[in-house]
Amino acid sequence: MALTWKRVLKDEILKFVEENKKLTFTRKEIMNSKLEEVFNKVDSNAEEKETIFRNRLRQIEEEGYVEKIDSNKYKFNYGWIPLYKEIAHKVLEYENKQDKLIEIIKEMKSKDINTIKLEDENENGEKIPIEVMDPFTFFNNFNRSMKIENRLAILNFLKDKWNLKSELPDDIKGVPTVMPLMAWTFRYKKDRGKNDIRTLWEFFKHLLQIENTNSLDRQLFNNMLNVKGIGTSFITQHMFNIRPELFLPFDNQTKPYIKYKINDNLNIYDSFTYESYLKFIEIVRKEFSNYLLAEISHKAFISEGKEHNNVKYFWLNRSKENYEKLIKNKKSDVRTHTEEGNKRQVYSDFEKASLNDNVYIYEVSGEKKLKAIAKVVKGIHENNDGNEVITVELEKELENPLSLKLINEETDIDHMGKVFHELTSVEVEKIKELIKNKSVNYYWLNRGKETSKKLLKNGELIVKTTWEDGSIMQNYEDYQNCKKEDVVFCYEVSPAMKLFAITKVVEELHTNENEEVVLKIELVEKLDNPISMDDIKKRTGITQRNGVIHKLKKNEASKLKELIKRKNINYWIFNSNPKKWDIIQALEDDNLYTWGANQHKQEITKGDKFVIYVAGEKRGIYATGKVVSNIKTGKENEVEFKYSKSDINEERDYVEVEVLNKFLDNPISYKEILDNKILKDANFGHQGTNLEMSEREFYEILKLKGIKGENMKNKFHKNTIFYGPPGTGKTYNVVGRALKIINGEVSEDREEAIREFEDLSESGQIEFITFHQSYSYEEFIEGLKPITDDSGDIKYEIRDGVFKKIASNAKRSSRNFKFTENLEDYSFYKLSLGRKEEQSEIFDYCINNNVVALGWGEDIDFADCETKEEIATKIKQNNIREIATNFIHKFKNLLNKGDIVFISHGNLKLKAIGKITGDYFHDNNTSIRYSQFREVEWLYVLDDNFIDVSDILINKQFSRQTIYPISKEDINFKYLKNLTKENKNYVLIIDEINRGNISKVFGELITLIEEDKRLGEENEMKITLPYSKEEFGVPQNLYLIGTMNTADRSIALMDTALRRRFSFEEMMPEENHLDDLDIRGINVKKMLKTINDRIEFLYDRDHTIGHSYFLTLKNEKDKFRKLCEIFSNKLIPLLQEYFYDDWENIQIVLGDHKDQMGETVDTANSFSDEINEYRFVQSKEFDEINILGFDHENYENINTYRINSDLINAEVSPKAFIKIYDKNEREKIGKNEE
Repeated sequence: MALTWKRVLKDEILKFVEENKKLTFTRKEIMNSKLEEVFNKVDSNAEEKETIFRNRLRQIEEEGYVEKIDSNKYKFNYGWIPLYKEIAHKVLEYENKQDKLIEIIKEMKSKDINTIKLEDENENGEKIPIEVMDPFTFFNNFNRSMKIENRLAILNFLKDKWNLKSELPDDIKGVPTVMPLMAWTFRYKKDRGKNDIRTLWEFFKHLLQIENTNSLDRQLFNNMLNVKGIGTSFITQHMFNIRPELFLPFDNQTKPYIKYKINDNLNIYDSFTYESYLKFIEIVRKEFSNYLLAEISHKAFISEGKEHNNVKYFWLNRSKENYEKLIKNKKSDVRTHTEEGNKRQVYSDFEKASLNDNVYIYEVSGEKKLKAIAKVVKGIHENNDGNEVITVELEKELENPLSLKLINEETDIDHMGKVFHELTSVEVEKIKELIKNKSVNYYWLNRGKETSKKLLKNGELIVKTTWEDGSIMQNYEDYQNCKKEDVVFCYEVSPAMKLFAITKVVEELHTNENEEVVLKIELVEKLDNPISMDDIKKRTGITQRNGVIHKLKKNEASKLKELIKRKNINYWIFNSNPKKWDIIQALEDDNLYTWGANQHKQEITKGDKFVIYVAGEKRGIYATGKVVSNIKTGKENEVEFKYSKSDINEERDYVEVEVLNKFLDNPISYKEILDNKILKDANFGHQGTNLEMSEREFYEILKLKGIKGENMKNKFHKNTIFYGPPGTGKTYNVVGRALKIINGEVSEDREEAIREFEDLSESGQIEFITFHQSYSYEEFIEGLKPITDDSGDIKYEIRDGVFKKIASNAKRSSRNFKFTENLEDYSFYKLSLGRKEEQSEIFDYCINNNVVALGWGEDIDFADCETKEEIATKIKQNNIREIATNFIHKFKNLLNKGDIVFISHGNLKLKAIGKITGDYFHDNNTSIRYSQFREVEWLYVLDDNFIDVSDILINKQFSRQTIYPISKEDINFKYLKNLTKENKNYVLIIDEINRGNISKVFGELITLIEEDKRLGEENEMKITLPYSKEEFGVPQNLYLIGTMNTADRSIALMDTALRRRFSFEEMMPEENHLDDLDIRGINVKKMLKTINDRIEFLYDRDHTIGHSYFLTLKNEKDKFRKLCEIFSNKLIPLLQEYFYDDWENIQIVLGDHKDQMGETVDTANSFSDEINEYRFVQSKEFDEINILGFDHENYENINTYRINSDLINAEVSPKAFIKIYDKNEREKIGKNEE
């Protein structure tokens, strides 16, 4: 009988471990070990023997035998385990003697040992002595964040006090600890739950008693989570400290270390539950199979230190193919050996790479540029293909990649011959500087009429820097500063006096063949509506520039970009005075065609929406409509003028209008307006003919009048892009917009709205995709996909992309699925009506005659066969293939009246749905070769534009069998039910739309998405698709919504074809959402407003900070800790990216700069100086002479920076936040005043 691994003696394994003085082994070490005699008893191959060894070692770990291992390495890093366990068992003896535990703590205090506090508070807030004690709080005496010697002093005291046998550990660094302020596990008496102390003891006792991880009691675990003040980090740290062989901390030190090993689809980090934690442990054991849990925790501790204090930088060469894989997958494995299996020459550099090190990615083929920055997420390891690799993850693509020539010229760096190489600090600084300098700058260029025409005609222009007489033009320095890819706004000075184009620099300053110093620009976009100087000055404050070229400030460029972007719909109150015009009668007679534009002439344009408000005694809202022309000039026509109470018909500026909704019998009264929380602050009742109103106010009026459906839906452009800085709610608003387009309204309950969004996504009415640089036409429209057929041969199927699928669904919505009953109550079958290539004739016959047919059985009548056996007999008698028996039996006997049949078109499409209404019958006199029939009611029939099977079935496709039942579990009933709805709108959401190569992804279809080119419109267009040869057009009821982050890329630099076809809706930070959010005296609204004002001044408005980063604070119990986390994990890293690690500017944004704290503030000489206590970005000065020992002629004093560690631990003073916006607080800090 073969010996199983359970019978391999643990003592032999332990002996082997002790002899080798380590806990982890390679396969070779195991196979060559002294355990061969044990392994000889095991009837297994080498791989199985290795598994046996590792499993046995794991069992030893779980059974608590790890303390027996006498290894110096183990003793040093994990020697705390035996003593901690012994203390835990001793503490358990005090469950009913808690006062004695308190006395022990007092005794330690009497010996000047630093312990936890022993002062409670009663219901009145009065200080009282502590009367209770739980085991975890007692543990925190020596398990707090404090000096190692203090912790060891407590452990030494307890060892002597209780005569413990375990040795005092040499080092407990890395054992998870709690912050001193969080040392109490329970709350003050005034806030403490009645059963909290008992719960803590019960759980502690349970931890010491269980045999393995899966023995953890769910109820006791959940009871612990319900104790006030207990968090996920806290509970799992204590579970680990007491049973390190069974559990692992689920905290901010361990999670970053292992998160890249865990399958992201499990969403383990999204919520913390009993199930998710056990799954977490299970996966960690699997992924780190060579390590004990204590080792993993210690490695996480070591890694955390590297992440914050010792980040290294590397250069990585990638081929074009490998680079594109990195961009697409976000991650990439880099092999440490050559194809022949030899170590690369730079192997030692691979060995240096560790978690969170930075990697500059250079594409050695293709563009041959430094194109991206990545981070190491996994050091040297063996991947699933058996190759030794490191793994990197994409951080960001460079907006302006750096050519090798530029890098060589500016930095002397040459790493072309090395696949992977560590960079020196000097090289890193030079690359950072290059990246910073390559950021896009903006210029204003004045042009005359002729050169403006030349630019628009040729798409490019040579810009000279000297006049005809050879004299140099003004602002020559700006010419010199123009870099490739910089943006140039072109203004025609005469005669148009308008901004007419956006260009970019394609050739920097150089001498041409005529020995003229010139630069070359290329047309990016011709403005459809050139902007006058008056309009520019009025809306941006920018005035006429002297000279030919002029560099713009970031905030000026930002304002121009905002002005240039495609104009959105405006909303207006058209105000009518009944003493001058009888508007109510004109509405009754349907004689309102125009409206005077006395104000806002520049803003009111075609497509705007309005409401008509009548002043006077009958004041109220009487109608809504839309503007159907731009501004015109002329007199009122005779029909309209008869409603005027003036005798003079003068020329005036006006727009043509169309009234859409009238409520003359029941207008919205002025009282209703004042009583409505949304309308009460609108401009109703103010003087003026044309008054502005918000979109929200306009649609509140429609809502009050119960106007939904198309009148609500049609307010949206067919193609829209939400754009703005990070954190401004773009994705949040996409959900609401999609629901409004489809349903006409959106629930105010966010959770309900999300559920509705998910349901519509499952039904196929909403699709969500994310663009990236490698996203292709084949993924978006259609392409070929290899499949393996039943015989194992590879064939290519034409597969629809996401855009074609949703467009097909949208076109299909006009065909109504004639079914109103509960679909789940029916049985379903798949049925083929002939082979794919011959289906047309058979399918048409069946549709026209309301039948389904079966080709098996030839011309034999099976009406008298009631069983499968009788069918088989007749099949045999007539020498028909035996396989026909099953199909005929299903078709005749198993398919019942009322069953639903799906008619397939190949394996990937569905072309009809029917319901069986009659019994089997045989007919040999038809125009088709089939003779077996069933009557059917056709519920849904498609002539073309067939349904993709992936929409109907969940993770399935149709089989090649002629007929078979379909499990209800495999049917997407939400999609099926959605077919019963008529005239539905569909929404395709494209996240990060600006990251895709638009011409590559959309191809020739980019024109088809325009509103007037859609199916059924005046200029309808269709094209023939390249793979399927199908005719394709975009339906009117398909809406495209994109999102783009302006911190990634300016709108001005977007693909011109995309810009022309989409409307843009800006989403900027709205600090008002943070009203009344006050945290320990910190006014979060003022703080964010100040931060954004400084960013806009120093950089531009596209890189401001969104309000949504801070919205989560409203629902947090510990708001201050969460605020610190937001600054540490999100805001400061974002600022580092924006300012390319320009720490001085980051200090200015956060109010940390010394000059913001008063004129007399000196530069800090140490990070521990008092001024640094209140800084987020701390700085100190390196004195040249103190550091170098002499005054070096090439160097001067420099400042160095770091993030305040108190911020990471939520121990920073609230004053650090207040000083951002409060000048007095900054000056107090500068003067060292309390």
